[in-house]
Amino acid sequence: MSLDELSIRKVTYCQGMHIQFKSNLHYRWSPGKQHTRLCDAGVRSSDMKRVLVGAPCFKTIVDSEARRTGSQRNGSRCMALLWGLYLVIVVGCDHTAVRTRAGRIITDSASTINNRAESRNPGIAQTPQQPEWRWRVRVPPRLALGLASGDSAQEFGNVLGAVRLRSGAIAVGDAALRQIRIFDEHGRFLRASGRRGEGPGEFLRMDWMGRCGEDTLFVHDVAMGKMIVLDPEGQYVRDTRIRAYRRGIRPYGFACDARGEFVVIGRPEADEPVPEGPHRPLSGVSVSDHRGGVISTIGKFPGEDRYRYPRSDMPHPFGAVLSVAIHQGRVYVGLGSAFEVGVFHANGELDTLLRWGGDPIPMTEEILVAAAEADLDKVRGAVVGDALENRRRSWYRMTLPQTLPVYDRLVADVTGNLWIRQRVDGVGNTIWIVFSNKHEYLGEVMGLPSRFDITDIGDDYVLGFLRGEFRAGADEVLLFDLTRSP
Repeated sequence: MSLDELSIRKVTYCQGMHIQFKSNLHYRWSPGKQHTRLCDAGVRSSDMKRVLVGAPCFKTIVDSEARRTGSQRNGSRCMALLWGLYLVIVVGCDHTAVRTRAGRIITDSASTINNRAESRNPGIAQTPQQPEWRWRVRVPPRLALGLASGDSAQEFGNVLGAVRLRSGAIAVGDAALRQIRIFDEHGRFLRASGRRGEGPGEFLRMDWMGRCGEDTLFVHDVAMGKMIVLDPEGQYVRDTRIRAYRRGIRPYGFACDARGEFVVIGRPEADEPVPEGPHRPLSGVSVSDHRGGVISTIGKFPGEDRYRYPRSDMPHPFGAVLSVAIHQGRVYVGLGSAFEVGVFHANGELDTLLRWGGDPIPMTEEILVAAAEADLDKVRGAVVGDALENRRRSWYRMTLPQTLPVYDRLVADVTGNLWIRQRVDGVGNTIWIVFSNKHEYLGEVMGLPSRFDITDIGDDYVLGFLRGEFRAGADEVLLFDLTRSP
């Protein structure tokens, strides 16, 4: 699913659009599949008043690349007919509608950024045409923290974040060890804080870490449902709860900025029992202050792709995820399955849609087999007999998407530039591309290793980590010098 709630790029259908009618029936449209026409389903125009995700305005020409078959044209006319009166009254046909907080319909007043280019290699996602800026990191990295150094203090179990402090020191959160480790600017170990427990400064299950505000560390513990606040020395300060958009919904993801404001993804919500197979429930996105008070609600968006099994519900291994970032009142929301990101004001109003060109990567049997066998090899020995065979069957019976996600991470740097981690092939290799705080495409950041997870970006550095599973080793934290040149 793409940000088609915000801007439909094809007249033929609303790709993956999720609509709820009075009858509580849900209709999902996806590319390349036979669509159930709502006219044929007997949906009344009065049922259109309950829209879960804002409806697009059907324009005569939305995308010059769109090609429609006869049946698709009929389906488009059918949808246009049903939406007609509703959209003319609410938004008119010169804007794109999106549902935001309190069910309000707002419009994108044609402030869409388009950066398109012809594909260089079919099947590989491409960046736009070459911009005037050249961004790169210096290789090798300025600092590498990991087991390869020979220092046992640099042996990480499961890195969940790394940030650089004003002193030049680096704080690394390790979920496996339930610790925050502090290293000086040369990589020498200084101290560690945290241990297993439920007391002040203790952790049960760390799942996020960030530097929020001037020099304050926030660590979220999903098991205890609270945020532990630490000073630059790693010492305990206080606990707080950063709330989701409404009470009763637990936070599912975070991003924060230097003002100490958070953008929070709420846990996915299903409106009705989900049958076995793929589904993408909605998640609320909101803005909170550093003490947990909700400032505003941005809206509800398709959350992560999930898969319902007979006895469990798990993230889809080939699914897209909802990504967010924040910088000084500007909130970025990305669904991951199209070449676009929505930019919102903190009050929930849509500012801009960032778009860039590229070709989605098709899902293939080879990709499925590689992922399934890698998973089975990982658990072989611990899982045996019927359990192993059942695991194998679940992989090969899975309903698969037609294409792989476009991107999976958004990060806003200190000046408000948006960094996007984009997939470039079927085996998970990635690049990072950047849009400026004025919504200009700045290009790919050269020199970063594939699958690199960025957690902190300064004026002249990029900090993040590489997972050991991709390199047959332990997790490694890397600090690169960054050059931004026109």
